[in-house]
Amino acid sequence: MVKCFCYWDSGYEKMPEMIKYIYNHNKEISEKYKFELILVTDENVKNYIYLPPGFMQFEANHKSDIVRIYCLHKFGGFWIDMDVILIKDLNLLWSALISSGKYAILDIELNSKIGCATMAMLANTVTSTFCYNYINVLLESYPMEQKIKWDFLGPANVKLLYLTMPENIILNNYEKVKRGCNFITWADKPGFSKEKWLLKTPESAKEFADKLDANVDCYYVITWTIYKKNDMSNNLIDQVFNNKRSVFYYLTMNETKRKEYESSLRYASIQDIINNKPLLLTQIIDNYLNQKPAEKPIIDKIPEKSKVVQGYAYHVSVAAVFKNETHALDEWIRHYLSIGIDHIYLINDFSTDAYKPIIAKYGNKITLFENNVITSEFGRQSLIYEKYLRPILGETEYMAIVDLDEFLYSPARLSFKDFFSKHDKYAQYTINWLIFGSNGYIDQPESLIDSFTMRAKTVNNDVINPYDFKSIVKTSKLIKFSVHSHECLGDTLFLGSESEEMVINHYIIQSLVFYMEVKCVRGCADNFQNCLNKQAVEEQRKNRKRFNFIDKLANEEVDDRLKLQK
Repeated sequence: MVKCFCYWDSGYEKMPEMIKYIYNHNKEISEKYKFELILVTDENVKNYIYLPPGFMQFEANHKSDIVRIYCLHKFGGFWIDMDVILIKDLNLLWSALISSGKYAILDIELNSKIGCATMAMLANTVTSTFCYNYINVLLESYPMEQKIKWDFLGPANVKLLYLTMPENIILNNYEKVKRGCNFITWADKPGFSKEKWLLKTPESAKEFADKLDANVDCYYVITWTIYKKNDMSNNLIDQVFNNKRSVFYYLTMNETKRKEYESSLRYASIQDIINNKPLLLTQIIDNYLNQKPAEKPIIDKIPEKSKVVQGYAYHVSVAAVFKNETHALDEWIRHYLSIGIDHIYLINDFSTDAYKPIIAKYGNKITLFENNVITSEFGRQSLIYEKYLRPILGETEYMAIVDLDEFLYSPARLSFKDFFSKHDKYAQYTINWLIFGSNGYIDQPESLIDSFTMRAKTVNNDVINPYDFKSIVKTSKLIKFSVHSHECLGDTLFLGSESEEMVINHYIIQSLVFYMEVKCVRGCADNFQNCLNKQAVEEQRKNRKRFNFIDKLANEEVDDRLKLQK
């Protein structure tokens, strides 16, 4: 499970009320999307990191800088300052970092200044080691009796990191962040000058919040100094989080607030009808609002709702986008049909190899779409799902959405019927990847299942340096497609990597030749590589950085359970 660290030296009970409100919201977000939000305090910090000499004597901001880098170096994951509001699934951003072949994500704070209020970093990499060593050298060489400058351990560290190894870092530029996480900055003095977040009308605030939510690059927003520098005195929470003119009202929308907001919309809508519609309809709605029955029935008979019995052609199906994967296509199809999948939906993403004869062998077991979604924007894969899978959701009760290097199965040989019967209350089932390495193969072997049997170890029901998961959705509950997990109406069941019910073997790199000659050159359906410059992608391919990184992790433990089930 991906970790997200934050720090407040004196602990939860002594947080300012606004910081406590933000933390509680972030906790709800982490529980919703199944990532781990870890609050580090002076009381529990020893549970996570080794403390450098004199740690407890440092100012709170310097302790925070040390905790940030030590935790990210040791564990990997995300860091957020306590004034950061999470609004989306960090698993998706983590997956994007992994897919990029880079080691860290940083944001420009203002103009050209790199910030460290939020960051993501892989553990034990050149970037985390650089930051870790920077702090240690500084602490060892800096006279303890001399006060450390405010920016020495944090901002100066990340600035030097980027200047030293920009090729290893995704840097979100100012044009990107000023439309997202940094739509306000500390320079705006947002506790006093509120015009960027406290707008003139609730409608304009809701519209702006919706734009932030729709921005694929915006996973969080920063409130900066509002909590400690403001002119709102005891009215702070009401102004920032309960005022419908505040952008933050909509970005921290929990279930209670959502019901209140939707109720106000319904009431406003009904009042609008009363003010503009004929008398007969006015009388009906007026009775409803006042909770009084009409003295005489105005409508003799209300038509009954149609009783539609929802029938599906298939119980469970699997869907995938593919490009130039004939080396695995036949084995992948045979695997899914053998474990009880009723139907397969395949979306060809401009393949140049001979995929059609393979698919033709399976007749009406497969529906094939030829993709024509063309865009250079990140998020293309979700657009493809929306175009081709949305229209056929009524055909299948459950749909697994995976890639052709992902083989879902049950180690306990549990049937889909029994699995869904056992967990019927859930709208989505997210299933952890098991990350498989190359097994030392240079050339691509005939069978993925038979040949790749070495994988990364699992610890505490997760993979070391966890990569991600894929999901099965109950189609009647699906609201919006994503890539790894989807927005659904209802709860999600998360199955860890040690689950015996369902796991996914992810043959992420396969052989060296496949990785270098196919995977690195075909691009990705979601256009993530467009976030990188071509030179960086080519350097990654030539230098085998990501291949070596994953292969080192993923050749530690034998797992031939799927092979033995064939």
